[in-house]
Amino acid sequence: GVSGDRPHLYRLLWDLRELDVDELVIESRDERNDRKDRRLIIAAQKACTASPGLTYRFSRPQAEPGLWLPDAIAGAVSASLANDAPYLDLLGGTVEVIHLRS
Repeated sequence: GVSGDRPHLYRLLWDLRELDVDELVIESRDERNDRKDRRLIIAAQKACTASPGLTYRFSRPQAEPGLWLPDAIAGAVSASLANDAPYLDLLGGTVEVIHLRS
């Protein structure tokens, strides 16, 4: 399918469309992977999974300090799911955990 090896990005594009988000900053992984992500986003826009008006850009954490936040939340969720750590409770219900099958 369109989602390829990045089902979480595909799901994120769907959610962003549903929330009327029109701008996305993606952590740059490297030129090759950024190109793959760009193709996935374009395909998702053509399939109406992503908003056709979504603008996006790739950046590094050093240039875009807010890019650390998704990693921190993912770490809290992983720790909570792995060993019942209270991190999700500490986030006060602001995080929705979505399980994707690969």
